[in-house]
Formats: sequence, C-alpha cells, structure tokens
Amino acid sequence: MARTLTAANAIITLAVTGVFDTPQQLQGFAADDIFNTPAIEAAEVSMGVDGVLSGGFVFKEIKQDYNLQADSLSNDIFDGWYAAQKSGPNGPDLYFANGNAILFGVSTKYAMIRGILTSYTPVPSAGKILKPRKYEITWNTIVPNPL
Repeated sequence: MARTLTAANAIITLAVTGVFDTPQQLQGFAADDIFNTPAIEAAEVSMGVDGVLSGGFVFKEIKQDYNLQADSLSNDIFDGWYAAQKSGPNGPDLYFANGNAILFGVSTKYAMIRGILTSYTPVPSAGKILKPRKYEITWNTIVPNPL
C-alpha cells in the first residue's frame, strides 16, 4: 500500500490503569491539530577543551499533546483521569496510561507506554465558538511498529 499524509483515519486509544482499564478510542479531534510530539534529544554531548567531542545515550521522556474539540466526548476521558489523580481513594496520586496510535497513512502503529497526564485544560476557551481543549501526556517510551 502506498504511503500518504492522511491523518483523518488515525485511530488512537488510551487505557488508564485504575480509571479506564479498557482502552478508550479518542474521537472529536481539533480540525488542524490531532496531536503533536516534539523532537527529543537523542544524545548528550560535550566538547572537551581540546576539541574532542564526547557523547552518550541518555533516556528521555516523550511529551505528546492531544487537541480535542470542545464538544468531543473524549474530553470525558481526560476529565475522569484528572479527577482520579486529584482525589483517588488514597488521596492525590498518579494513574498511568498505555496507548496505541495507528497512522494508516504511514502504515505504522505506535505503542505508547507508561504515560502520565502532565497538562490538563479544565475548561475550553470561549470566543465566537468554544475552542479545542489541549492535554499533555508524558510517555516513558513510544515504539513504532509497521502494520
């Protein structure tokens, strides 16, 4: 199958252990911005005073933000996740997620492992219409696999 840039057929699911144990499919994405994953530093480097470059591999967290229309039912997933973190059975605590993003356009499934909700927009901004809500998950790792 030929690769394309189509994102409209992406399937993204999240499961949050202790909150949503069954994977939930995200739907109702913002028109121009489903998710963003900034580049991570692939190595730490240091230049010695003698001009010799040294470097090494260091693990880095991976930040990923999701943008949902204000009327998306998937906002309930993030509202529930944040509410559980804020007032769990033993007080405030973290709940970890795992997820998958299938991007058919590039024939790749990304496994997102051990994520923490690190940014939460509790209310949509309002103008002529309600604006998308943005959420950030920080993942331990994201692993690509061909379909």
